[in-house]
Amino acid sequence: MNKVKSKVITEESLRKSGLWYLEKYAASAHSLRQVLNRRVLKAMLVEDLDKDTCNHWIDCIIERFTKAGLLNDSEFAQAKASSLFKKGTSTQMIRSKLFDKGISGAIIDQVIADLHEDWNNPELKAAIRFSQRKRLGPFRPLHTRSEFNQRDLATMGRAGFSYEVAKKIINAINLQELENDDGY
Repeated sequence: MNKVKSKVITEESLRKSGLWYLEKYAASAHSLRQVLNRRVLKAMLVEDLDKDTCNHWIDCIIERFTKAGLLNDSEFAQAKASSLFKKGTSTQMIRSKLFDKGISGAIIDQVIADLHEDWNNPELKAAIRFSQRKRLGPFRPLHTRSEFNQRDLATMGRAGFSYEVAKKIINAINLQELENDDGY
């Protein structure tokens, strides 16, 4: 019979767990809260803990890490959005992924606005990168393009790109013209 082994949970042990997690992974306050909550729930299987006390400890830890600059949702969101954008993720999907990480709507709006300031048409640029990574449309061999036209449009749609942007990419003949297009 296997018993679940767990160290005794204290505020200090949770703080150390949080620091260890932040050393390994970039995290939002929400995702760190989830990690610490999972640790508490696992410990509750083998020891008697007061959930309210543990929640208070987690709140204090997150507040302390935020004041110390270890947690910054705005910087996390900016870095995550930049990384996703470089991979060819649509702004709609970037919004969704940031929301899933517990980032507030105001921060998400600011991050998306920053993308629009940095790029003429970020949606088109991301779509080009996405189609390049997935070898869709103009990145397919010329003799197979028409055969996969509908499938490529559907793939771009599932990735969060509008029909107009997807159609522009999939039907593009001159890639240089696409790169220089500002989207308007």
